[in-house]
Amino acid sequence: MKPAVADYATRVLCLRIVPKSGANIQLTHYPRNLTMSNGEVYQTGSGYDFTGYSASAGFSPSMVDLELSLIHI
Repeated sequence: MKPAVADYATRVLCLRIVPKSGANIQLTHYPRNLTMSNGEVYQTGSGYDFTGYSASAGFSPSMVDLELSLIHI
């Protein structure tokens, strides 16, 4: 699979969730999956939506709002 590279002029939001147990979850708000240089694939798809993002130039951490639609099968 060829890695997808985001256009440098496009802002791409990526989120990595590291649970205490289980596999990491990598999400992106981009039209297709993004493969990072370390081989991790950030998935795009349905079930979530980035609803907000804020950052500052200070030492406070950035904040991301994420809306999830969980479906149990």
